[in-house]
Amino acid sequence: MKRLSKILHFNPPKEEDRAKFERKAWNNYTSFLPFTLFINHKDFSYLKNKIKFIITEEPLSNLKDTKNLFLDKNDPCYENLSINVEQEHYELIKEDKEIKERLKSYFKEFVKILEEKVKFRANNALSEQDILNYFKANSSLALKFKTLLDKELTHIKQTRPDIIASWKYYAEFEEICGGA
Repeated sequence: MKRLSKILHFNPPKEEDRAKFERKAWNNYTSFLPFTLFINHKDFSYLKNKIKFIITEEPLSNLKDTKNLFLDKNDPCYENLSINVEQEHYELIKEDKEIKERLKSYFKEFVKILEEKVKFRANNALSEQDILNYFKANSSLALKFKTLLDKELTHIKQTRPDIIASWKYYAEFEEICGGA
């Protein structure tokens, strides 16, 4: 990214943001996170201010990761979550047994449900083969889709046919449509 920033003339990334650039852009949790939770005087009558929690996959640099207050290392998703809150609120939560225990109960349930959703999505996701089978069974739709792809891929087919040739599923799709 630093080299690219010089070529394309944008600000280079900061060293403290390294983790953002090294992690995968898409994983099992991307569809569900970030998630924001607010607690306030409706939840705890003695709270003066609203407290905002941001549940993400990585700790946020300007906030305190509080997952160790609410989760155990063997809880589902523990390694993949960060429960972020402002430092001043972290101190309050850490000292207040009622808030801490209710939030612990909430987050224990939250990670169970999150893990269920991740597993459900993984178990019910369509594979490339499922899509190819659908196109085999619906040839007129496959031909319409091929027309769209031919239009969108014209430039790359002309300039980098090696890239198109490396797409295994695209080659199978073209066979379904009766060749290239």
